[in-house]
This record gives sequence, structure tokens and C-alpha cells, in this order.
Amino acid sequence: MLTPSKMNVNLPDDLYNLLVEFYNDIYESEFVTIADLIHKNSSSYQIIVRPKINQFGRIQISTEIFGSTLAPKYQKNSYIIAKFIQDDEKIEVYPGQVQFYFEHELPGRKQIHRFVFVK
Repeated sequence: MLTPSKMNVNLPDDLYNLLVEFYNDIYESEFVTIADLIHKNSSSYQIIVRPKINQFGRIQISTEIFGSTLAPKYQKNSYIIAKFIQDDEKIEVYPGQVQFYFEHELPGRKQIHRFVFVK
């Protein structure tokens, strides 16, 4: 991950909910948002996901640098085409623009996940 960077940024609610949903899909634990913990009956087995992330404008993979809208100088390198394989083996292609890259640490796991937010 490369500069420009912003540390301890709050995720917007819609992205925060997607992140919690993602963690619930890939791990066998139960993850919740802070709001879910307050409004619903909480269980001691739930893991609270913090909405804080570290945001980055660029990423380097091998010798190539990819940009985002957060790094105007590299904005022309922010356009991508994402391919998703569906359950029926069909491939769907979506063009998009990288808004930013970010890191998120799961509480209690000391594991950092790296993501890209594409619009």
C-alpha cells in the first residue's frame, strides 16, 4: 500500500455493513456492527467489527503501481475490469473505477485484511 494515506478513517455505513457481511461469509464466527450490538440481543460469541480503516491512494504489485481517485496523479490507472464467476459458471464482467484501497484489522485476530473499493 502506498501514499497518499489516511489513517483511522470511519467507513460509511453501507460499506461497514458490507464488510461485516463479508466477514460473516468467510469465517465461522458471528460478526456484528456496533449498531447491531446496541439494538439487538447480544451474545458473548459475537465479534464486534470496528468501522475504522486505513485508506490508501495507491498499491504496488510487483513493479506496477495502481492508482485510485484518492491519488489524482495516478487516476488514469484507476480504471479496472472485474470478472466474477457465477454459480452457473457464467462469467460476468463489470467495468469500474478504484475509489481507494484499504486495510482493516479484525479484533482479537491480529489479522490485517486488504481490500479495494470499486465504484
